[in-house]
Amino acid sequence: MISSVHTSPRQASAVLALSFLIGYLVIKLYLIDYFDIEYLVRGWLFICITPLIVLAYIQNPYKRGKQDLSPINNIRVKSKTIVFLLQFIIIYIYAFAVTQSGLADYAPFVNDLFFTFPLIMALSVIYIFFSDRRLLEPEDEYAKIGAMLNRRTPLDKAILQKFLLKTAVKIVFVPFMYSGFLGNLSILLNTAWHFNSGAVSLLLFNFGVSIDMLIGIFGYLFSSAIINNQIIDTDSNFLGWLFALLCYPPLVWIMRQVNDQQDSLVWNQLIPQDNILYWILFIIINMTWVVYWLATFEFGMTFSNLSYRRLIDKGVYRYSKHPAYIAKNIYWWLYTLPFMGVAFISVEWWKNILGLTFVSLIYYGRAKSEERHLMKFPEYRQYCSDIEKKGIFRWLKSYPTY
Repeated sequence: MISSVHTSPRQASAVLALSFLIGYLVIKLYLIDYFDIEYLVRGWLFICITPLIVLAYIQNPYKRGKQDLSPINNIRVKSKTIVFLLQFIIIYIYAFAVTQSGLADYAPFVNDLFFTFPLIMALSVIYIFFSDRRLLEPEDEYAKIGAMLNRRTPLDKAILQKFLLKTAVKIVFVPFMYSGFLGNLSILLNTAWHFNSGAVSLLLFNFGVSIDMLIGIFGYLFSSAIINNQIIDTDSNFLGWLFALLCYPPLVWIMRQVNDQQDSLVWNQLIPQDNILYWILFIIINMTWVVYWLATFEFGMTFSNLSYRRLIDKGVYRYSKHPAYIAKNIYWWLYTLPFMGVAFISVEWWKNILGLTFVSLIYYGRAKSEERHLMKFPEYRQYCSDIEKKGIFRWLKSYPTY
């Protein structure tokens, strides 16, 4: 019997990965010659997310049974639908603005949301009506915000702030994830099958990136009580948001400007293949991506920046609080080898070193900001204590971050 996707995040990620692979094979083998890729990737996304949504709903222990539905409350359904659609409109305005300004390219998201908005409106009414009758607590944040907008209840700043922070996360990350994921699906469908080591390695890499982004896009798009995937808390600290946003459009250009490497050479161009160091770096560099993907895999449905939904302490998180960040930074330093390719101690050498150091410091700031946010939860404090005793960096002298 399949385990619950709620108690086993890996199971949820496995469902997404399996749906992804099935969609790929069906399209690549049978459909690619008959339909435009723009339509195929969107159909593929639907294939990817639908099974997990259905499974998460069926296995959700916190929903009403068929004989115990809440009575119909048209005022609440109307209010929740309005707030739900307002979120979409705000996300659209943001995505449209940054795309038009050239700060990011979210054209796939902007165009899709524009043309499907009438359908989204109709489906939103159906979804809100369906979920409202089945939630154990139908008076959720959407209902409370709707009541405030209708002036049926007084303004509650705490509830409003919490809701706006959750909405801000969606505003920033949903267009990014959606557009990036569709772009990567197009790359995969346009990649021909060649059975040689280089082509297979590249194909597997793109598969890993795509599944990683799929887990992310599910986490951002489908945070709902009806599938038991609610955001418990969102970081409200300015520095936490700043460190996170510096790694994504539109602010990522700052990091790219600072980390403008003065040479275009990478590790396999700097070290000959007959050198043992070449193969050592080959193994380590590839392992960093494996660690990064395994870190994402542990989240299941719950992946989301600046948010807390549940404690993740299994897999690679048994050994480090931030395995993904560590893996990313090891990859960047080894892949670019900033201290090679330019004259030693030259101006260019210092620019390379300091630029990449700045990137690592940003991720250090992200890690510490996340710890500061999550320390409010006792289970995370216990996890940090366990990591200090059993983690791979336990030999380092560390201090808790509050």
